[in-house]
Amino acid sequence: YGVDVKRVVAKSVQRAHKAAKAAAPDQKAATLGKASLADDFVEKREFRIFIEFLRYDLQILMYFLKADTSDDLRVSLEEFKAAMPFLTKETNLPEPKDLEAAYREMDADGGGMVLYDEFADYMMKYKVANPSAKLQ
Repeated sequence: YGVDVKRVVAKSVQRAHKAAKAAAPDQKAATLGKASLADDFVEKREFRIFIEFLRYDLQILMYFLKADTSDDLRVSLEEFKAAMPFLTKETNLPEPKDLEAAYREMDADGGGMVLYDEFADYMMKYKVANPSAKLQ
């Protein structure tokens, strides 16, 4: 995987950062109606949330890499079909009645292959490994 996985992990960090900022907004900056330098980094009050979301995203990345048997950082329909028993067993992902329809739903850009962002969005939609219950 090399550099490509590093890029995907970097996206996981960015996604976790964005989620932490959304879950614990800076009330002072919000009341003033302006962004602050704190928007660029995780503050102490956001750190636990950031770590939970990062763990969540990296767990989904592990599921993606397990499904991607060709090691090209894309999941084909055949790989998706083969991975579905594992995904439904290891996660709370419901078994779709129509695997091809579920795959088309996951393939948001219609490119014929599911990329990590599409896979992660699909898994998040079904709250696979979702930490949000712990954040309440």
